Amino acid sequence: MCYGRNGQPTPAIGSCHKVLLSLILFWAIEVALVNARALEGCDDSCGNVSIPYPFGTREGCYMNEDFLITCNHSYTPPLAFLGDSNINVTDIWLADELRVYAYVAYECYSQSGEITSWFYTSFTDDIFPISNTRNKFTAIGCDTSAVIQGSTGTTYTTGCISLCNSIDDVVNGSCSGIGCCQTDIPKGVEDSRISVKSYSNNHSYVSGFSPCSFAFVVEEGTYNFTSQDLRNFRDGSEKAPRILNWAIGNQTCSEAKQNLENYGCKNNSDCYDSENGPRYWCNCSNGFLGNPYLPQGCRDIDECQQNSNPCVQNCTNLPGFCLETQVPMLVYEFVTNGTVFEHIHNIDHSSTLQWQLRLQIAVETAGTLSYLHCAASTPIIHRDIKSTNVLLDDNYTAKVSDFGASRLVPLDHTQLTTLVQGTLGYLDPEYFQSSQLTEKSDVDSFGVLLAELLTGKKALSFDRPEKERNLAMHFVLSMKENHLFEIIDPRVVNEGNADQLMEVAMLVKRCLRLKGKERPTMKEVAIELEGLKAMEKALCVKGNMGSEEMEHLLIKPDDACLSGANSDSACYDSIISQVTVLVIDDGR
Repeated sequence: MCYGRNGQPTPAIGSCHKVLLSLILFWAIEVALVNARALEGCDDSCGNVSIPYPFGTREGCYMNEDFLITCNHSYTPPLAFLGDSNINVTDIWLADELRVYAYVAYECYSQSGEITSWFYTSFTDDIFPISNTRNKFTAIGCDTSAVIQGSTGTTYTTGCISLCNSIDDVVNGSCSGIGCCQTDIPKGVEDSRISVKSYSNNHSYVSGFSPCSFAFVVEEGTYNFTSQDLRNFRDGSEKAPRILNWAIGNQTCSEAKQNLENYGCKNNSDCYDSENGPRYWCNCSNGFLGNPYLPQGCRDIDECQQNSNPCVQNCTNLPGFCLETQVPMLVYEFVTNGTVFEHIHNIDHSSTLQWQLRLQIAVETAGTLSYLHCAASTPIIHRDIKSTNVLLDDNYTAKVSDFGASRLVPLDHTQLTTLVQGTLGYLDPEYFQSSQLTEKSDVDSFGVLLAELLTGKKALSFDRPEKERNLAMHFVLSMKENHLFEIIDPRVVNEGNADQLMEVAMLVKRCLRLKGKERPTMKEVAIELEGLKAMEKALCVKGNMGSEEMEHLLIKPDDACLSGANSDSACYDSIISQVTVLVIDDGR
């Protein structure tokens, strides 16, 4: 099943529509269904941090001493620390990860370039290796050489260099080596030592605007470099968030299952081998939710048994079914065919997404967003449109999911001021700079998704050359330089019509305009894509029609659908008739 994040109830939407939106609300279901996270009689939290078993705060409450969490009550609220260390734990996830805050290494200099203070950091723990997929090694400074070294079973050393001659040289938000640099860390880092020093051994020429050099491992996506960090990194904060992996035992799944008495995965759960050596972790099986390390910890998800269920006598768990109430209820649907991301970027799925299917997905997704912006009783901005949030059912019908970041827009507002939230690569640059959220932010994100469908390339990839890492920028530049068909997926080029592909590309370009007011609305995007889809069908029957008939059939969507109120309504209604609405929470 797919759930969304539950939040404040929305105003009544009127009637219950079958929806093209699957809400992914793990938080709401987890709160309602699963109360048992720790062993009986044990604390299940420390301050604001949930402490699920196998972790525990005292003997008898954890699986073994490796999973001891020290709860320090001298802080208000209390803080959780990993074992007896000074590493602050802020989040623990049952799916093999935890978030901690670790110290930042630094070296500071006087005006003459002499070292005035320094601090190097180290971390050693083979139970909690640093995640190589969720973190980046980062350094800040204009005369900085930063190194992380240690062991992954074998010794390693890696790092980066950050230089600049003036504070005017740096670019906010960029860690490409000018004022800030980043690099990947090796897989399976069990111990690490971070050091930083002057690259030139003469720091005096930059000490006026970059008096210190900093180096740290940080959770990817949580740090955004600015020129102010050169003078006062994080306003004097000493720690940065990082993600650690964790697993149990000292065997693989197949080995652990040979001794069921000591096997850590309980009923209705599955075992997964750790990528960091002979260990494993557990997760509740499909259709179950809870703590897989506790006996009977994984419970069957049965919405009819929940206290929040409004039914008085009868309850039917049918996809797309809901009650006509003033407070709309969560509607769920089991979507089995994965995400658009998986089908585009996974070799095993790539053969299934022909151009006609990709265009159909674009039409349906645009229609859904148009419904949210224009047809819902209170407009909704999704705020996190991306290929992993578009699900496909067995018929490859697109279903927009995950409303955890969505916001309701009061009818008398056209924009909202919010904390910036979204996914790198899809995030509207205007929203990122101004914190002003508008419907055009979804248009920009949809433009990236449409470019992804055209090119088969990820929205953001550090495996590509630097100028090609950001798909949106690469796409617009390729069009400007007349290299569009060099970056479109070869399969799409072979299957699509060149004129049609160019029209779609021009639509992408308009969606990606830097100024939101210059972008089309989602309603206009949906209508234009519907017209291009009609063009696809027309091209298939071209041989059986005269030129006059073809001219009528291939009339541009903006002429056919935007010329007047009646035609606009008719075209838009034809799109909305294909939209199925599963929504009913704003996700806040």
